[in-house]
Amino acid sequence: MVFFFLLKSNKSTHDADTDVKVVDIAEEKDYLSIHASYPSYAPTSIQNDMKSFVEMQIDQFKKNTSLETLSEEELEFLGFDDGRKYILEITFEEKHSTKLLSYIFKVVSYTGGAHDNLVIYSLNYDRDTNQRISIQDIVNADVIPTKLKEVVQEEAFNVLSEHISPPTEEQMGWIDEGLAPILNNYETFYTSDDSITFILQPYQVAPWAYGAPEVEVFVSLVKEYLSSQYFE
Repeated sequence: MVFFFLLKSNKSTHDADTDVKVVDIAEEKDYLSIHASYPSYAPTSIQNDMKSFVEMQIDQFKKNTSLETLSEEELEFLGFDDGRKYILEITFEEKHSTKLLSYIFKVVSYTGGAHDNLVIYSLNYDRDTNQRISIQDIVNADVIPTKLKEVVQEEAFNVLSEHISPPTEEQMGWIDEGLAPILNNYETFYTSDDSITFILQPYQVAPWAYGAPEVEVFVSLVKEYLSSQYFE
């Protein structure tokens, strides 16, 4: 087994001229491969929060796979005697606005099946307090305002129309359900000074082949529903 942390210099995902220090985590076993990274240049409290997030993802992956509990016969039956491995990869990208700092983590795992699994998380922080914030802080409500939902839905149609033209009744129902006005459907986002971009999970509004669509909404269209603390 190899398990190590490595602090290295890398290029920032948002600025090719900026050197970014990254913590890499790697673990290799006979049937398991884990590679993860998070930035080490953020303020200490933010860095510690991201470190906890990444470690939680790794621990949950190990718990879900439970390879240690399998017998040699079970491992052979599952194909691990032929070089197969369960794989976890965690990468990040930074986005930012004047008020918010966002880190988008892509968690890709493979535990068999036709394709990888992908879940995207956004860790958003108030740049003044370094506290993590959620979509609830952005909309100042326990549900997504109907107008905001309608604008996001329209923009989602526009994004998907490049691939689905015209959308079928089933596809329209899929989008409508995936963007129902509950907070969980809008929890993955990042901001610029004049827009908020929602990242939709695979299968949320369309089949796997369409990936994780990003839907940008200009603040001017929904400003009355957003917190003035983060959008002037």
